[in-house]
Amino acid sequence: MTAGVAPNEDASHLPEARATVQPLGCTLRAYSAAKALPEAQLRRFGVREVSRHGLPALRIPYLDSTDQECAVRFRVALAKSGSSDDRFSWKSGSKPFLYGLWRLRHEASVIVVEGESDCHTLWFYDINAVGLPGSGMWREARDAAALADFELIYVLVEPDAGR
Repeated sequence: MTAGVAPNEDASHLPEARATVQPLGCTLRAYSAAKALPEAQLRRFGVREVSRHGLPALRIPYLDSTDQECAVRFRVALAKSGSSDDRFSWKSGSKPFLYGLWRLRHEASVIVVEGESDCHTLWFYDINAVGLPGSGMWREARDAAALADFELIYVLVEPDAGR
């Protein structure tokens, strides 16, 4: 029986339905392919594949401007599942802050993006950038001081409006 067709109807004119299943977890290889970035470069950015709850996940360290690890975010899926976004989780005790402070160069300008993957892409092209860990995550008291000395700050606003 074909979905959406009554039991006695001829369904030969309909295309064959194929289910697609997203693999569980997130591997470095899959992330590298999806973002078109070399695995070796992602490793240089500190991204590591780990096991989380028995599934592959990416461990993304958040280092401060002195190279101290202050938080860890895990990417556990490449794509959103349905209406919820459960691609990420934080290591217990982690407090979100700007991603990429340890790579921030004191130049005339910087780009602020949403998320680690946008940072990875810009860094690959040697563009000065930091990332918010999610839309709506800017905290003036926490984040402004890191960007205070830049003459020009570009903020990339994504069309999905945090969805």
